[in-house]
Amino acid sequence: MTNGSEHLILIQQKQLDIQVSWMPSHTADDPKKLGIAPSWMRRWHVLGNKQADLKADAGAAIDKIPACKAKDISWILHLDLIQECLIAVSKPFFPARTRAY
Repeated sequence: MTNGSEHLILIQQKQLDIQVSWMPSHTADDPKKLGIAPSWMRRWHVLGNKQADLKADAGAAIDKIPACKAKDISWILHLDLIQECLIAVSKPFFPARTRAY
């Protein structure tokens, strides 16, 4: 698993400007969610999200942990991986902060 550093290096080398925005997920499967969609969202966003879901499902199927083992560790593993990825990907976009004591 990558910590996102490869992507960050490419972003910095190419001096890309990245904007991360929220959109409702699974709108291709649940058109009612289009009612809460942001005004900037277009059909290609919906199709891209659908492709991302399909790729995620395929990746999960390849590296699936057996249910008998996953039960005991899934809540810890899942949370740690999500937090690690979010921190690694978002950290460079926020200014360094010092703690005020």
